[in-house]
Amino acid sequence: MRAAAAVGAMALLYILDGPANQHEWAVGWLRRYEQFSPLILLALISLERFAVFFVLFFPFFIIEKLRKAPEDPPKPEKSLVRKIFMDPIQFALLYHAAPVLLMKLAGAGMGTQALAAACCFTAAKCQKLKFLWMIAPALYMGFAFAHWADSSWLLAIGMTTLAAAVIQKETFRILFFLTGGSIAMLIMTPIEAVKRWRSFAATVLVVGLCIWSGAGGWMVEWFQGRYAEYSPWPFCLLISLEGSVASVPFWFLANFAVVFIGDRTKPKRGKKPKPAKKPKKDNKAEDETDEKPKKDKIEFTHDKAFYFPMVFAPIGETLFYQALPIALLSAAGFSAGTQFIVSAALFAWAHYVDHAGKGIGAGIPGGVYLGYPFVRWFPDSFWRAFWITAVSHSLHNLFASTAQKIPIYGKINRAIDQFAERLKKRMQGGKKNESPEE
Repeated sequence: MRAAAAVGAMALLYILDGPANQHEWAVGWLRRYEQFSPLILLALISLERFAVFFVLFFPFFIIEKLRKAPEDPPKPEKSLVRKIFMDPIQFALLYHAAPVLLMKLAGAGMGTQALAAACCFTAAKCQKLKFLWMIAPALYMGFAFAHWADSSWLLAIGMTTLAAAVIQKETFRILFFLTGGSIAMLIMTPIEAVKRWRSFAATVLVVGLCIWSGAGGWMVEWFQGRYAEYSPWPFCLLISLEGSVASVPFWFLANFAVVFIGDRTKPKRGKKPKPAKKPKKDNKAEDETDEKPKKDKIEFTHDKAFYFPMVFAPIGETLFYQALPIALLSAAGFSAGTQFIVSAALFAWAHYVDHAGKGIGAGIPGGVYLGYPFVRWFPDSFWRAFWITAVSHSLHNLFASTAQKIPIYGKINRAIDQFAERLKKRMQGGKKNESPEE
């Protein structure tokens, strides 16, 4: 029924396209947005769209309350990937690309194209009376899609997909989490620097020596000689691959170092020590649950063990450890080598404070191979430098998470730990044997 209504509305709009001259009266008042770039157009038109949505919401809400309509049954929970990626792509293709393309091929004007997209979207969502308020806000995205499709269909689909992904409540939660995390890092970093002044002073000393010796400029020139000619996507993929491979020996070195210097994990606030486990009873139910195999693979679920290192951490850390120091130092007139060294050292020190092994295994190579991309692309575009660095960071974490699932990595890891333990025992034994003689 809804599909038939959408087809009928599109046919009626096509018939009325000529005599009503909808190209002018339907979307003429929206043409004030055409002068803006795609992202600014999307932001402005989305704000006005939300305002219209809320104005129309209250009358329909009151009507629904007066009618005492039954509440909607609970819907099955969708995965985060489905909500942010799959559904928005479907939204763009079915409700905008298809009707706009049909009307465009039929020779209808842009106003008719926008109204056709609005009708298709409303018909798809209009399961109850209250969903009728969507036709006016849907007209905004219909106009935007028709406007972008005149120059690029890929741009139109991409921007409409982005708009549909942003309006999800999970997206607002992610933005709130990232903003709060960035503010927390901005506040806690000076506090941690005072608390752990020895490690911070050592980091400052290393940064000073690298800047004085020109090591930062030399490393930037070394990277530039191999990556300066690449376009953004090949650059991002190649430097991510090189950085991931270069970090492998640092992972093993980190395991070796932790045996000698200790774990030194940053204590977490507000967490009480776990109580000792009680002895298990000989119940069949517990035995059956223990026998169930545990999943040991990466899954696209709501598990924060995947989304934090792949999405949240790359965006938040890129903002704080690359964008902020490099932008400030660049504005102050410091060289690219100084920007690179300070960013890499800050990244490595922050990971060392969190965990000694993480500082060696992820902080050092990550600081180097994430600091250079931002230094390289920042003079051209802040946005380009940001997304290249964040995507590269995510690929680094994906490579690390995948490598830990490979059996040979676990075997090498255990072999290094055993070798380090034996070496530590021999060194300690030698010191004990020498002490009485001295």
